[in-house]
Amino acid sequence: MMNKIKFKNGMCFNTDCMKLMKEMKDNSVDLTLTDIPYDGVNRKSNGLRNLDKGKADVLTFNLHSFLDEVYRVTKGTTIIFCGQNQLSEIFNYFDNFAKKNKGTVRQLVWAKCLDGNEMVFCKNNQTNIISRRYLKDIYRKNPNLLSVWNGQEWIQIFDIKKSIQTQYKEIVLRNGHVIKCSNEHKFYIQNKEIEARELKVGDVLDHVSLPMENCIFNNTILTKEIFWFIGHFIAEGSYSYDANGKPKTIQIATNKHNDKVLSIIQTVCKQIGGTYSVYDDDDSIGNGRNIHIRSKLLLAILSEYVSGQLSYGKHFSSKCFNISKQSLHYILQGYLDGDGYYELKNDRYRFAFTRKNYELVYDLQLICNILGYWITAYKRKSKCNGKIFSTWNVTIKYNHNNDAINAKNNYEIIEIKDKINTTNKKFYDIQLENNPHQYCLYDGVLTHNCNPSPMNGKYIYLSGTENAIWFKKKGATFNAYCKSNVFSFPCGRGKLHPTEKNHDLIKDLILDNSNEGEILFDPCAGGGTHLYLGSLLNRKVIGSELSEEYFEIIKDRFKELS
Repeated sequence: MMNKIKFKNGMCFNTDCMKLMKEMKDNSVDLTLTDIPYDGVNRKSNGLRNLDKGKADVLTFNLHSFLDEVYRVTKGTTIIFCGQNQLSEIFNYFDNFAKKNKGTVRQLVWAKCLDGNEMVFCKNNQTNIISRRYLKDIYRKNPNLLSVWNGQEWIQIFDIKKSIQTQYKEIVLRNGHVIKCSNEHKFYIQNKEIEARELKVGDVLDHVSLPMENCIFNNTILTKEIFWFIGHFIAEGSYSYDANGKPKTIQIATNKHNDKVLSIIQTVCKQIGGTYSVYDDDDSIGNGRNIHIRSKLLLAILSEYVSGQLSYGKHFSSKCFNISKQSLHYILQGYLDGDGYYELKNDRYRFAFTRKNYELVYDLQLICNILGYWITAYKRKSKCNGKIFSTWNVTIKYNHNNDAINAKNNYEIIEIKDKINTTNKKFYDIQLENNPHQYCLYDGVLTHNCNPSPMNGKYIYLSGTENAIWFKKKGATFNAYCKSNVFSFPCGRGKLHPTEKNHDLIKDLILDNSNEGEILFDPCAGGGTHLYLGSLLNRKVIGSELSEEYFEIIKDRFKELS
């Protein structure tokens, strides 16, 4: 007599699935949804991945005989998750019935995430230009043209997947970086992979220094004074325009007692052959000074190194990240000499600017990582002349001792929020060409794609996906409409069983292929996820699990449903 447990809406047997199915009647279940053992494809012995699923990964039955029984007992739809080496055999088996007009067969692909507004540090493989790129922009263009930095070398992007998450994490770092990601997305703490759901306030994320070895735009024409002026223009500069709307004159707003700014502008004009005029406020009005500079060469230089023209949109172009570190330091110093207030006591620069200029704060975080400087950036409400403004409040220190008493780490988590996705926010997962499957975000934070394939993505298109075969007999339930066979969800939690699938994915499949009150059957129940979710969705469920260990887990799991 088979050992079994009964619970709300169904039961599960501790027995061999072949034995159970032989006792079941023809066409007795509406939906068979199962995840068969992949027969060792992820075992340590293959030398490809440090992962051993033990008996959960061992096939104990003849696959063709198993399919015969599944076809016989299922009157509706069959969905079988399987390994790559099993895919063709299962597809061909059901395809034989499809060719006889007895049903329809499809291959389902589960693509296993970071918010689309998150950025990574990239290099163009054709031009060697390095820059920060939004994930959503990488997705829209050809991702294979880009490589990402993993702390030691550039790794080519193999593919990028998009999905919608019902829930996500918002992780705030001390440096101002706000990371939005799926609960399953992985980061590193002391070289160990940690899911976002396991992170806590006070954790310090592993990070790396970003390289700047290209210097492909170094030009002897550009002196340190010109680089300083580029940064200062971003802080204090604007244009006047001709009748065609093109920049004609460069304007710098400063204080008439600030001799440094005027001195450097005089030097720059001598170096590039420009002219300038100085307009000081009357002493009775104030201390303002406007300097107007006329130089086609300087206008051309600014157009290359500065992105945006309006005060709330100006920031550093990608060209700034492809010069020497010394030149980049001059650009930053020029900016700080404009917008920054230097506190001698604390040896730091402090300043604020409009919250609209996200690009500028991202650039400053990137620059400080490259140069090894310390930065914090917080959103604040600032009051000026009786009005309230939303601003970024930024602090930058050239010298910061992380080992000092009470020192704060840039990459410490200071806040974690659980969010509900009410706006269909898109999330993305980068898949890399080969191991290690880690890469860094724009400020050096190390992260990891959710579930890279154990295979080498340089040779096969498998990284970050799993496969299933879907076979629907004629007349079977199908509640979806114009739905793609590619499902984008992060990897499963794997807490109760090493091959446990994403719950939202399984719910989708159950809702698409069955109705309330119909029977769901899982012959390889594992930790009982399919049965558990089917029962919650008001399906009648039947399952079998050979392993006594996992059968006990199923017992514990279903106590609340008994």
